[in-house]
Amino acid sequence: MRQCRVGTISMGMVLIILGVVLLVSHFNGLDVLKIAMAWFPIILIVLGIEIICYLYVSKQEQPIVKYDLLSIIFIGFIGSISIIMYVAISSGLLSTISDTVNAESVEGALPTIDYSLGDEVKRVVIEPADVQISIETNTSDTLNIFGTFEANVVNSPTIKPENIAYIVETGDTLHIKLLKARTSEKLIGNHFQQFNFLISVPNDVNVEVRTTVQKVHMKMDELHANWFVESADEVYVNNYNGSNVEFSALVNSINNMDDLSWDKQMEQEGSEGYQTPIQIEKVFGTGKNKLIFDEIEYLIIRD
Repeated sequence: MRQCRVGTISMGMVLIILGVVLLVSHFNGLDVLKIAMAWFPIILIVLGIEIICYLYVSKQEQPIVKYDLLSIIFIGFIGSISIIMYVAISSGLLSTISDTVNAESVEGALPTIDYSLGDEVKRVVIEPADVQISIETNTSDTLNIFGTFEANVVNSPTIKPENIAYIVETGDTLHIKLLKARTSEKLIGNHFQQFNFLISVPNDVNVEVRTTVQKVHMKMDELHANWFVESADEVYVNNYNGSNVEFSALVNSINNMDDLSWDKQMEQEGSEGYQTPIQIEKVFGTGKNKLIFDEIEYLIIRD
């Protein structure tokens, strides 16, 4: 008489269910992993039921449960995988791995912010927050903030104006706080976003830039206000003839394309192994307006 071993039926059901799941997911485009995670615990239930049924239907007074060792090992292997996958899902690790695999580099345009400056605004204070920023002047009465973003994400992010800058007007001063893009740093896979700003400021408003900016483009003959920039990587100055600007900067490297002579040029003490910075000053025209840089990494000046 054929003897049934506990585990055989369970393994058969596991194979049937697994085959059905794979077949359905193939035709319906369902997520195999999520479906499989839903029925994995059933394996243990089926095995338990099989043991109980075996004991119940057995005609022996003291039945001895005999197991199908190969089937039990197979079920145990799948059960172990199930527990590991459950932990991975509940901890968010599986989702992180999935996002890392499916993430792609995307680039797009930031929403444009146009802020009309009234006569009461005399000064603009810009505070970047570890972002790429370029600044230039315009001849209108509107301050413009626009630019691009780069991201390594699964889906292209939706960015609103309030996600890129916080603007508040107090008295005669307009404060602009540029916001850092959201970054997700995890054990596996870092999803980042980076904002690249371009700010265009009316040329008749005083400007103070706190911290470092990447680029400053300045047409000096259009400047009718005072500018102070704490630090800049690259500064492009042109159209200085006909301007009324007092220019002052500590420069690490300079490209003086017109061999312009400076009113003051003095080498400063620098760190060992680095290029010696130079303090330069020049008054153009009446010097009515001031353009001051605490530090410039690279200056290009030409008319």
